Amino acid sequence: MRLWIHHLLLNLLSVKDYPCHGTLICKDAEFNYPPVEGSEKILERLLDTYWKGLTRPLHFFPESSWAYVDNLGKGKGEEKALENARAKWIGSDYNRGEGEDCYYQLCFSKTDPLDKEFRTLAVEVLNPILSFEKKVKK
Repeated sequence: MRLWIHHLLLNLLSVKDYPCHGTLICKDAEFNYPPVEGSEKILERLLDTYWKGLTRPLHFFPESSWAYVDNLGKGKGEEKALENARAKWIGSDYNRGEGEDCYYQLCFSKTDPLDKEFRTLAVEVLNPILSFEKKVKK
């Protein structure tokens, strides 16, 4: 997310003769982000979400949200995407679930955190990243 925000800011500034591409290098993958037309609108939406999050707990959970949007992007359908997001939220015998976070439990223990707000926010925040992201073949 940090790289994406920096990438959007770089594109918004559009400094002459300065590259507007971003690259994320991970242990097992590399991703490129081309110049983004309309970066100002995307940043405005992210800032609106941020300000809302300062007034109340939002149903946005990085790992579960990423699993949801990634599966939607791969055409797996809403039901399967939500199932995979819930698996990230709950965890397993071998992996800690995102929902085990004590702050998430404090805010969301009496509700289904992966509700309509979760689905809407996940798509709104993460879909732009996935739509520009290009995985480099290795």
